[in-house]
Parts: sequence; C-alpha cells; structure tokens
Amino acid sequence: MAALPLSDLHLEDRTFRAVLETIPDAVILVDRSGRIAASNEVAERVFGWSEGELQGRPVEDLMPQRYRPDHPRLVQQYFASPQVVLGPSRFRHGEELELTARRKSGEEFPVEISVGPIEIADGSFALAVMRDVTEARKLRARLKEYNRTLEQQVRERTAEIERKQAELLQAAKVAALAQLTAGVVHQINTPLGALRSANQTALSLARRLAADSEAAERLGAVLDDVTRASEQAVEQLSRTIGSLRTFSRVDFGAEGEADLLDGLRSALALIEPQTAQRVRVETDFAPLPPVRARHGDLNQVFMNVLLNAVEAIEGEGALRVAARAEDGVAVVSVTDTGVGIDEALRQRVFDPGFTTKGVRVGAGLGMAIVKQVLDEHGGSIEIESQPGEGSTVTLRIPLRG
Repeated sequence: MAALPLSDLHLEDRTFRAVLETIPDAVILVDRSGRIAASNEVAERVFGWSEGELQGRPVEDLMPQRYRPDHPRLVQQYFASPQVVLGPSRFRHGEELELTARRKSGEEFPVEISVGPIEIADGSFALAVMRDVTEARKLRARLKEYNRTLEQQVRERTAEIERKQAELLQAAKVAALAQLTAGVVHQINTPLGALRSANQTALSLARRLAADSEAAERLGAVLDDVTRASEQAVEQLSRTIGSLRTFSRVDFGAEGEADLLDGLRSALALIEPQTAQRVRVETDFAPLPPVRARHGDLNQVFMNVLLNAVEAIEGEGALRVAARAEDGVAVVSVTDTGVGIDEALRQRVFDPGFTTKGVRVGAGLGMAIVKQVLDEHGGSIEIESQPGEGSTVTLRIPLRG
C-alpha cells in the first residue's frame, strides 16, 4: 500500500485533525518509539481515556499485560519493514485482524484492527484503525446458539416424523391383523355351530337305531368317545376364537375398562403356534383390577413384547410371563432365555425404525411403539439383558380408575 498523500500536513494541523475525526472508528497514530502521537475522540471514548490523555503514552497501554513485553520489538520490526507479523503469520496492509485490547479500567475487549504506514510532515507513523466488536461477538454467539437450537429442533422434528411414520406402519399392520382375525372368527363360528349340532343329532339317531341291538352298548360307547373328542376340538377352537376376538376388538382405539390378564392370555394363545414343542411357557398371574385404558393398544403392546421374546429364543427355551399389582401399578414382566442384548443396542431399542432382526434379540422390534403406548397410559418399560443370558422386559401400567 502506497503512503497516503498527506506529506505537507502536521499533527497539529486542523485539516489533519478533521480527517481523523471523520473516521467513525477509533484511530491512533504511533511513532517509531512506540508512543501514541495522535488519536481521535472515538479512540478516547472506546478506551476510556479523557481528552488528550492518550497522546504520548506507550501504545502498549492499550493492550493486555501479557502482550506488552514483546510488543516494542514488533513496533521496531514494523517500521523497518511495514507489515504486521503475528507468530508465523504475516498480514497485508488494510487486512483486518481480531485482537484483544484493554480499556483504561483494565477491562479487556475484542477489537478488529487494521494497520498501515502514513507519511506526514512530522515523519513516519503507523496508522491503526480499531473497531470495538464486543456487541458483534455477542451477536455472533447468539446467532450460533440460535443455529444450534434450530438444528436441535430440526432433529427432534425429524425424529418425531420418523416416529409417526413408524406408528402409521405399525397401526396398518395391526389393522390388517384385526381385519384378518375378524374374518377368521366369522368363518369358523358358523361351521362350529353346525359341527356341534351334527354331533348331537348323529348321537341321537344312532342310539335310536341301536335300541334293540346287542351292539347298542358298544355303539353308544364309541359315539360317546367321538362326541367327547369333537367337543374338545370345538372347545379348543372356541378358545382360539375368543382370543382372536379379544385381540381384534372393533373398539381398537377406544378407552374403556380393560382386563390386562385377558389381554395377556389372548396374546399367549395367539403365539402358541410359535411356542408349541419348542418354548416352554410359564405364567404367574396374580389378580389385577380392571384399568381404564385403550384395549387394542395394550393388546398390541403385549403381542409385540411376547413375539420379540419368542423370536429371541434359538431352538428350545423357556418364556415366563408374570403379572402382579404393586403400589397402584400393574407390573407385567416377560422373561426369555434368548440370546440377550448388549448395552449399546439397549440404548437404541426405543429409537423409531430400529430393528434387531439382524441380531435376533428379544427387545427390539416395535419397541418404539410399545414405549409410546405406555407413555400415553402413564406407564413405563424397562429392559434388563445380558448377551447369552436372555432378557427381562418389565411393563408398568397405572391401575387408575
């Protein structure tokens, strides 16, 4: 940068002073000895000195104590070869730096400063223009915090959208299951009634036909056995239908009096094909009062947790389901002898969209939905598990009236 064309002016010239005062930032002129030769009113105001106090003072008075010892050397270096040197970095004339300055009171504050050489009639000087950026730095900090908050809100909103998407997917699956089971109930109920009626009619006719026969007694015994077998089959189908009806209630999302034990028994009955001849199921149900809840939602919770437990068991194993009342809360625990889950995955099982099918653990699939349903009912879920030692999922549901 070429020297400013002010070579005919002196420090005390009104024209030169007027030039300094037109600059809206703090301005100081430093001579070769490192002392302040001139300053404008803005500089006096920014640094807290009264009129005329700055003139003749070492420029080091405007900087923190920790920078003062080395600064005279930098001043001499600057006048020998005009450029700003800070450590390994060299800065062009007019290029702004952000440094720390010091007021008369001792308060430190950030400034943006640019330095350049100037030649006037009184000699060579370094012209420093400084701007107090305390408020600008505060504004940047607030903007940074605002951006951080905004990013957090975006992440939370994104997670909420993903959770809603998972809920919709799960609700669609359950709705389809409800439609399927409702159709099965309708299709099975009709032949069940016909089977029972046919058995009774056949038995009555056979007994009349064999009334005078020597084989009547044997025929009656055979027919009794057939009837008992048929009745047992009918009873088993009736229980299955009852479980399906409980699980696929028409009032899926409606709130009402819910029998938690009925829901557990129905869910256990429906997963029997997955447990038969492979998983030994034990139950320990203490009496529970009805709770005010959404039947279908809780049935879905029980089904998800039980299916996860069964899927976690490789080969043969055991499943224990217990329920009890404790301090106004229904406590339902599901313990499996599956492969278990490590701490890292346990921290993620409630994340929307998280799946554990790849690692086959008993506490993953649908757990985000399970937690949401329990949260909405004022309940909670806890998972205890160790790899190779199985898992225990504990559900707590308030027994509110």
